[in-house]
Amino acid sequence: MLRESNVSMDEVKARDVATKFLEQYHNNVSIKDIMLENDVYIVTLVTGLTEKKTIHVRVAAKDLHIIGFSYPVDFGKIVDTILELGNEIRYVLVIDSKGNALHGKMAPGKTILVKKEDQVTNLPTDLHILRQLFKMFDESLGRTTFVHFERERMHILMFYVRDLIFCITCERSLESLRLVELSNIIGATIRKHIEQSL
Repeated sequence: MLRESNVSMDEVKARDVATKFLEQYHNNVSIKDIMLENDVYIVTLVTGLTEKKTIHVRVAAKDLHIIGFSYPVDFGKIVDTILELGNEIRYVLVIDSKGNALHGKMAPGKTILVKKEDQVTNLPTDLHILRQLFKMFDESLGRTTFVHFERERMHILMFYVRDLIFCITCERSLESLRLVELSNIIGATIRKHIEQSL
């Protein structure tokens, strides 16, 4: 979320213009970031509640009109591709380098196991903090690229690709060999899509 201090009036107006523009087409629009580049404000917004999408809206600094917009990476396509890999997959969440949820989706027919709203809301931040803890050992052990947590009710797979975190939850009944196979396929799928997009 943007800090309100040190924000110019033009930035505030550019944020408002970008937000109102997207609200014509999307629900639950929120500002993630804004930067000025070559007399153009690039406003990064997140839309949706459970299915999140990140969109860049370009606003001319001179007269604050919309120049265009783009989806930097089609996280929806990546998430859908992962969900289609097997009915053992419950949920996929993509988190950026600042701990913001970029896109998340529950598999059809699955129900959320976490019942407390604040735990759901804080999940992206908590997973970002966990990654920072792993980074303490990067110099001696190398970067963390994959983590598997086994809980009583589910498996949690974490993939760290570039500055992104991909969190995938799977059914606890998943057998070990299938879990390894699925992990390898998911990792390859994520890397392929990210390399093609960035």
